[in-house]
Amino acid sequence: MLKAVYYLRQGQVVNTKFNTSIPFEYDNRAIVVKVKIQGRFYRFFFDTGAVCVLSKELWNSLNIKEKAKMTQGQDSQGNTLKEDISVLPLLEIADLQFKDVGIMTLDIKNVPGLNCLGVDGVIGANILKKLIWNIDFENKQINVTDNPDVENIKTKADGILHIPFEKTIMGQPVFDASITKDNILEVIFDTGSNGGWEFSKDTKGGVMSLPDDIAMVYGRSGAGGGGYGAIDTTYIAKIPQFEVGNDLIKNQLVHFDYSSTVGNKFLENYNLTINYFENLITLNPYKVLKKEQLRSFGIGFIYEDNEIKIGSFIKNEKTELPSIELGMRVLEINNMILSDSVSTDQFCNLFYSETNIMDKSDTLNLVLLDRNGEKQKYILSKKNLIN
Repeated sequence: MLKAVYYLRQGQVVNTKFNTSIPFEYDNRAIVVKVKIQGRFYRFFFDTGAVCVLSKELWNSLNIKEKAKMTQGQDSQGNTLKEDISVLPLLEIADLQFKDVGIMTLDIKNVPGLNCLGVDGVIGANILKKLIWNIDFENKQINVTDNPDVENIKTKADGILHIPFEKTIMGQPVFDASITKDNILEVIFDTGSNGGWEFSKDTKGGVMSLPDDIAMVYGRSGAGGGGYGAIDTTYIAKIPQFEVGNDLIKNQLVHFDYSSTVGNKFLENYNLTINYFENLITLNPYKVLKKEQLRSFGIGFIYEDNEIKIGSFIKNEKTELPSIELGMRVLEINNMILSDSVSTDQFCNLFYSETNIMDKSDTLNLVLLDRNGEKQKYILSKKNLIN
C-alpha cells in the first residue's frame, strides 16, 4: 500500500513561467481534454477528485510495466479497488509537459457512465496540485499557470464564493462544510462528479428534521470505479443553508450518500479557480442559478450483464409507484424494443446522450420482465418530488 501511494503521488510539470489555455469538451457534465502520450492523442477525463488513470487498453498498448498494486481503497460507492500502479515517463496537455506521472490502471469500459464518454484515461490531482487551474465552463476552456502572482478574484462581490481547502496525500482538494455546529464534513472538490452536493449519509441523523421535503432512494443508485454499489438506502433533501468557509450555500438539494463531494452540477454555474499556491478555491457565478428541484419518475436504471434493469426507487409521499421490483429487466422503453443483449452504445444513447430519455421525457412507457418471466406494462409520469 505504501509503495503504491509513493508512486501515485508522483508527477510534475516540466515547463516554467507559463500561462496556457486548454480547450475542453463538456458532455453529460464531464470535462474531457486531449492528452498526448508517445506522439498520439487520447481523450482524458479531468478529475480533481481522482489520481491519474489509464484504461486497461491504453496501459497494455503502451506496454506499461507494473511497479506496485493498489489492493486497498474504495470508490465513491464503497467498492474495493484492486489495480496496478506504475509511472508514465511523459504526458502532454496542450504545450505543457508532465514527467514521471503516477498512474493507476482501471477497466474504464466496465465503469457505468464513464464508459459512455469514450475516454482513455483520467487527468488527476497528482499532476494538478502545484499549479493554478481556472475552469471556464462558459467558454469551455481551462487556463493553467505556474505564476502565483496571477490575477485572481479576491473581492467579496455578490455571489463570489471563497473556499479555503487542504490537500489529501494524493493532492485532492478537500474543504469543510457544516450543516450545524456539530455536523462538520470534509468535502472533496470533485470535477469528476456529474452530481451536485453529496454528504456522507452518516451525517443525515443531524439534518433530517431540517427540511420539509425528503426523498428516500432505495437500491443501487450510484456507480464508481468498481461498478455499482450494494443495495442500500440513501436520502435526498433540500437544505435551507449550510456553511462553506465563511460563505453560506442556500437551498441546495443534497444527496446523503457514501461520500461527501461537490460536483459539476453545482460547479458548472461558476467560473472557478483552484489556486494550489494559496489553497483557495474561488467560484464566480456567470449565470443565475436555477431553483433546485427534484423531478423524477421515481425509478433509476442500471446496466449490468448486457441488460438494463430497475436499479433503484426514489420515494416520498408524492410518489405512487406500481408494483415494480428491483432487478426487473427492461424489454421496452418508450416504444423502443431492446435487444436480448443490450450494447454499451445502446445504453449510452438512452441515458448519457443529448437525447437522455430521463431528462427529455415527461412520460416513460415501460415493458418489464418480472421474476416469473411475465411481461408487465407500466406508464410513469415525471413529478416534482422536492420543490
